[in-house]
Amino acid sequence: MFFDDKEQSNKVSAAFTNGLTVKVKGTVQFDKFSNELVIYPDSISRIFKDSRKDTASVTRIELHAHTRMSNMDAVVSAKMLIQTAAKWGHPAIAITDHGVVQAFPEAHEVAAKAGIKIIYGMEGYLVEEDLNKAWHIILLAKNSVGLRNLYRLVSLSHLKYLHRTPRIPRKILMEYREGLILGSACEAGELIQGIIKGASEEELLNIAAFYDYLEIQPIGNNEFLVREGKVPDHKALQQINIKVCEIADKLNKNVVATGD
Repeated sequence: MFFDDKEQSNKVSAAFTNGLTVKVKGTVQFDKFSNELVIYPDSISRIFKDSRKDTASVTRIELHAHTRMSNMDAVVSAKMLIQTAAKWGHPAIAITDHGVVQAFPEAHEVAAKAGIKIIYGMEGYLVEEDLNKAWHIILLAKNSVGLRNLYRLVSLSHLKYLHRTPRIPRKILMEYREGLILGSACEAGELIQGIIKGASEEELLNIAAFYDYLEIQPIGNNEFLVREGKVPDHKALQQINIKVCEIADKLNKNVVATGD
């Protein structure tokens, strides 16, 4: 907004505080000064909105969550993420940023005050020795040995196996797997990728056998697969989740619903 005088500007500015919710009506234009789209308001109204709540009768634990330490994948701080989960009555939450563990100190500091348990983890990039393709994988530390091994894998992936992303060769993961719980991750994991590409039942069972639990996510997370023509429709997205559950049943493995 542009004002005729400083007094008018100060009056409007003083009405804005952190956490204020407003409704804005205006015109969106490309601004050459900021070099991005901006909105020029015609009117701004203060509105009162209840904060979001989790009203489920059985509280859940999110095992796949990102903070702003995940580049281009999240904007929430570890502090806000943990405080929100605690406010919703969740007994624990996993922190699984992409390839890094930089949110752990903040998570550790906040957890005790919030009265919630932190599950320390990471979404890693799994590779085979002879292939360049990287699959996403969730690593959760179940004890101090697992946490130590997670730190070793983070160091190795950045210092020895970095190629666009900090990669973890499967052979190295097997060497440091003690104390870690492995999840099959999102659509970028090798299991769902195998389903999308039409792998055989035997191949899918072999892939899934490597993991301690299998993940499914809301189909809204994977709608881009429809837009990109990789699957035909929303029903196909549901069928992917159903297929993961069927594979888990055959292997007697847990299925975890995660939000990414």
